Parts: sequence; structure tokens; C-alpha cells
Amino acid sequence: MNYDSWLEQPYQDQYDEDDKIDSRVEELMEEDYNPNDFNNFVESISEASKDDIETIEDYLQRKEYDKLGLKLWAICYERMEKQATNHAVENLNSGYLD
Repeated sequence: MNYDSWLEQPYQDQYDEDDKIDSRVEELMEEDYNPNDFNNFVESISEASKDDIETIEDYLQRKEYDKLGLKLWAICYERMEKQATNHAVENLNSGYLD
């Protein structure tokens, strides 16, 4: 049994860290990185990649507003999630989540 524990411990530690990060990301996305916040939304769109801008322009030209809305939301959500994840990892590395 000790042998199994020894083998599993690094994996368990990683799962624990992942859970801490996931919880912190969720918390941060309700606060500072909330994709529903107008300022976060506008900032995300203004910093969209060239590919995303081309897709947005295409949807506008084709008047595919449903696709446009989903694309804009995805750009914002993905950016906010990435920033929240980076923030959560920094929190973990600095000992804030221990």
C-alpha cells in the first residue's frame, strides 16, 4: 500500500493544484475577469487577433449576426479565461492558494 501511495502522490498533488487553479479561475471570472463586464468585453474585442478580425468582418458582410455574436462572445470569454488562468497560476506559485 505504501508503494502505491508513493507512486500516486505526484499525481494527487497535481490534481490538488489543478483543483485550486480551477477554483481560483472561476472566482476571478466572476470578478476582475468577468466576460460579462462591458469594459472587459470591449477590451477583448479591440485586441482580437488578425484571424478573428477577418472572421468578424466576414460575418458582418454576410449579415450573419448570430455567428457574429457567438464569435464576439468566444473572443471575450477565451481571453478572460486565459488571463484568469495566468493570474491563478501566479497565485499558486506565490503561495496564495496554499
